[in-house]
Amino acid sequence: YVGEEVTLPCRYNVTSGRIPMCWNRGALTTIGCVNTLLATDGSIVKEEKRVSSRYQLLGRLDEGDVSLTIKNVQEDDSGMYACRVEIPGLFNDEIRYVDLSVVKASPEVTSSVSASTSTTGQTQQSSNANCRKGSRK
Repeated sequence: YVGEEVTLPCRYNVTSGRIPMCWNRGALTTIGCVNTLLATDGSIVKEEKRVSSRYQLLGRLDEGDVSLTIKNVQEDDSGMYACRVEIPGLFNDEIRYVDLSVVKASPEVTSSVSASTSTTGQTQQSSNANCRKGSRK
């Protein structure tokens, strides 16, 4: 829903340590994030790379959960997002694309946020998350 928060999934295996990553708006280039929303050094978010406080990593970075939470989501937040985990070596990065659709809905209607994800070198996956606007205290 417009005004709510949505979380775009992204995880990586931490067996080789904490790894720098970035979230990008739109398609990625071969050299990294160009339209960076936020980035980490593998341990903490680099505040100089965060474009807005609406973009948060609320998961456990130490467990490889670098899912992007967008607070107060708006219709113009709809579009493609990319998570890039910067695995050392040539062409080793893990990349996941998420296509986000945000729509207005009445408080009594359940809406579906459809997130199609794909990973480079792996098969395409899709996931759906349902949300219901609830009262806030």
